[in-house]
Amino acid sequence: MSSTPETPLQFDCPACGAVLTVPASIAGMQGPCPKCWQEIISPDPARGQVARLPALPVVETPVPATEELAPVAAPAPQAELPVAPVPVPVAAPDPLPAPAFPPLAADTRPSPWGEPAPAPATPPLPPAKEEAADSDDFESELPPLPPRRKSRAGLFAAIGLFALALAGVGFYFAKDLQPHLLQTPSPDAVNRPPNPAPKPEPTAEVAPAPVETDSGQLPPPAPEASEAHDAQEALIAFLGAPDWQARSAYVLYPEETRPEMEKHAKENGDGPIPASAVSLDQAASAPPTFFSFKVSTKAMPDGFPVLVVFTDEGPKVYWESFTGFNDDHFRKLLVGPPEKAAILNLLVKPEHGEEPSPHWVRYRLSVPMPGRQTTAWVRKDSVALAGLRAVFEGSNGFDKDTIGHQVAGDGVPLRLGLIKRRTNDGREFIEVTDLVAIGWAPPKQ
Repeated sequence: MSSTPETPLQFDCPACGAVLTVPASIAGMQGPCPKCWQEIISPDPARGQVARLPALPVVETPVPATEELAPVAAPAPQAELPVAPVPVPVAAPDPLPAPAFPPLAADTRPSPWGEPAPAPATPPLPPAKEEAADSDDFESELPPLPPRRKSRAGLFAAIGLFALALAGVGFYFAKDLQPHLLQTPSPDAVNRPPNPAPKPEPTAEVAPAPVETDSGQLPPPAPEASEAHDAQEALIAFLGAPDWQARSAYVLYPEETRPEMEKHAKENGDGPIPASAVSLDQAASAPPTFFSFKVSTKAMPDGFPVLVVFTDEGPKVYWESFTGFNDDHFRKLLVGPPEKAAILNLLVKPEHGEEPSPHWVRYRLSVPMPGRQTTAWVRKDSVALAGLRAVFEGSNGFDKDTIGHQVAGDGVPLRLGLIKRRTNDGREFIEVTDLVAIGWAPPKQ
């Protein structure tokens, strides 16, 4: 009698929301989500349980035994400190009233011209009569001058002082000015047309000379801002495309890439790819061949690199580079089953120290994303090891100074063939089987 196969369970991942389908035999079991690798618990319809995240374990911290402490003596009373008096705000005194002066009396002295002089509108304050009468000043005994002559002398004196003041002001402002001498033009100069203003000589733009090293020339200078801008605009259009068909217009080698894009859309979903930031990684770029951008998403807030290659049809996104980092192929290889192989873009550097095995050599592999690095092994009699040694020793035309600078940083960008192995005693490790390419540039077709 044949048993009826159980209906598989389909549910949404409680961590990332991806639609998952698992056999009914693992209902209620805990395991990693194949999309976000977060530990989740599958639903169990028989027990009425839905998919959920595992509860965090509660760790009880033991409380160490405390010895009985002697009673603490009460502190001695302290003398009270004097309290500074609080200043009381004092209101500002009212302003004093303005002094009131009595009105001035009109001058009634007889004028030498036979008629009374009218009182001026604002005359100076005259001295008091009592003080004039009792004053011992010798000027009071001098005969008064005729008013008309006194007015003319004062007028002449005021005019003289005003002229002196104008001369002083003019000298102050004109002392730093250079005199401009006017010359009478000659007859030839009058009929001669004016000389045209000299035109600035055009300066030729000199391209920066390449820097010479012992092993040759360094890479060309930084790219033009317009090229980087065009590459970034193409990448943004690629991410915002409504489906994989529209997105295929922005990829490199679209005819060969469309089947892979269609398969990827069926397995992982289709639609725009939301990105929180897109920034140029100048250090990882190799203009004018390609530009490297760091794309940050909700699933990977630290960002992952994406290559944009310049072609005759404009900038195009390298699809294999995008899926390799966006889908986290390196991490999936590390946690996946044995005998799984992949070709990946990696940062590589040799591991120093004594080799633990006479038949293997170790290298450090990583990708420019946090928490993704491991030690890989290469057979000493393999072609892959011969290629790696040529790169890191600076032979076969490789620039040793540039390689040394990259090794001191994150590593040398290489494209390697990897496979996950398992030893007889159950230990798993990564083996480098092939050196596919130097750098991350896409292969030419």
